[in-house]
Amino acid sequence: MTCKKCLAVSENEQRRDELEKAFKKVGCEIRSDSSLCEWFCDGVVAKKTNGRFETAYEVAHRMAEVRYLRDGYCSEFDNEFDAIQGQVEDMVEELAEQAAMASDNHGWEGYYSGIYAEACREVYGNGFYSSGDIMTDMVDSWSEFPDVWPWMEEKKKKKKKA
Repeated sequence: MTCKKCLAVSENEQRRDELEKAFKKVGCEIRSDSSLCEWFCDGVVAKKTNGRFETAYEVAHRMAEVRYLRDGYCSEFDNEFDAIQGQVEDMVEELAEQAAMASDNHGWEGYYSGIYAEACREVYGNGFYSSGDIMTDMVDSWSEFPDVWPWMEEKKKKKKKA
């Protein structure tokens, strides 16, 4: 007879093995800081993502999408994010200038705690307080991905040379 705790550990290990195989197919590795991977291994990914991700392949594919966008493989994404970052920086300067002009303290440059968060909200919308928030939203809404991941193509080229 198997105890419930031992059974849960065994199921977690099976799901992790399944996830590792799926990650290998997309040329990625499981990230220790990924909630999505942790949820899959714990058997709660479908519940935590409202059914958006259920299989190991779906989780691995999503992680490949994130890698593609965050690791500099998609210049269109990088350019769009950099443009938004430029707008945020411009807004920081504008807000600081407005604050300094409204102040009686003539030596103050107008920068204040929370100015960057305010600039992010002004540029990208309410609910966005940092460049990380903006990037996460962009990653979540991005829909253009290659049929073959660039790092998989690089791997094939290296094998052909060897």
